[in-house]
Amino acid sequence: IRYDDGDREMRVKKELIRLTDPPKSSGGGSGPGRADSDVESSAGWEEGAKVEARYGGKARWYAGKIERVRSDGTFDIRYDDGDSEMRVKADLIRKVGGGSPKTKAMA
Repeated sequence: IRYDDGDREMRVKKELIRLTDPPKSSGGGSGPGRADSDVESSAGWEEGAKVEARYGGKARWYAGKIERVRSDGTFDIRYDDGDSEMRVKADLIRKVGGGSPKTKAMA
């Protein structure tokens, strides 16, 4: 588990974990036993993905990486310049060079 304050804990028993940010929609298959890091958003973004995001919701796009996918459909972004931002909405994120994450070819 990665806590909001940055601490981490491993091998936590399932019965000691509860969802604090329930999903807003019933779709997506996330249930009470899943942590934020296990949830893939409806936008298709995954933790570690290199993206561009509009810092502070402003017009300019900045390169960064998704640090956390949250169950409420928002994302924590660590920008390449060292800044970070929490709970960024999906419509403020695009893949590097523009576009959405679902442009991969199906094999």
